[in-house]
Amino acid sequence: MKKTGLLITAILIFALVSCGGGAGGDSETDGSGDGTPGNPFIVASKASLEKVGTNIDGWSLSAHYKQTADITLTGLWEPIGDEDTPFTGSYNGGGKTIYGLTINRTKVLNGLFGDVYGGIITHLTLAGVDITAVNNSTGAVAGRIYGDAKVSNCSVSGAISGGTLTGGVVGGSSGTVENCHSGVSLLNPSSFSYGMGGVVGGNYGGTIKNCYATGSVNSKGNGVGGVVGANDDDGGMVTNCYATGNIAGGRYVGGIAGYNGSGTMVDYCVALSDKVEATLGDVGGVIGYFDGIPGTNYKKVS
Repeated sequence: MKKTGLLITAILIFALVSCGGGAGGDSETDGSGDGTPGNPFIVASKASLEKVGTNIDGWSLSAHYKQTADITLTGLWEPIGDEDTPFTGSYNGGGKTIYGLTINRTKVLNGLFGDVYGGIITHLTLAGVDITAVNNSTGAVAGRIYGDAKVSNCSVSGAISGGTLTGGVVGGSSGTVENCHSGVSLLNPSSFSYGMGGVVGGNYGGTIKNCYATGSVNSKGNGVGGVVGANDDDGGMVTNCYATGNIAGGRYVGGIAGYNGSGTMVDYCVALSDKVEATLGDVGGVIGYFDGIPGTNYKKVS
């Protein structure tokens, strides 16, 4: 790995990542709209957010939504969409913030959204998340995204304790995660788990680009990385990303990607972690285990 250009590359990545913004103003009435792309349902309160995907008044899992005010949640959250009925619409956070997302579940697919198939979630901030999930696929924004789904321009902070496929933003992905930031501290107490990453837990043929993570990642399991725990399927791409938090895991531990499988690529990424540690071996400043396509990456030199 090369030291030259590390600072310049990190600055360029930071400039590419925009977590705020989004179209539209704040003049729309809470609950108005018809759920079409041109006239989305307006979400400006806790009650409206809880209505998303319930089919009440047409607020279906395939409808389109726009948030126009900051929202504070209380109590435990039940994710929007599950394996049998995933979210397939769009949610534009409008640059607004949801505070206090709290989840404590033993089921799979945990996050603000549980399962997202072909849907789009964008321009949303989640602050102070507190998630405890012992089962698979957990992320602050979504437990899993697939089928050309996309999560973009999102920022998250708080703490997540999860099992296999746990990420700061998305747990498991075969879609696209771009222009996102995670300041979430991640913990996995199970040595039987696989895939924990600062942004995405497991990337299965998807794309992660222009993202950065500043929280710590601490797992007793395998496949642990500053950006992605496991970049595991042919065609998986991680590009223009960086991570700064300390990383610790069992086996396959890296400053950017823990496990990088055949046909995958990590390119133009910067690992800025002070510590990257593995108790069982296969550890690297950028990539823990590499069997993919070579890329140009940088790591911090002490």
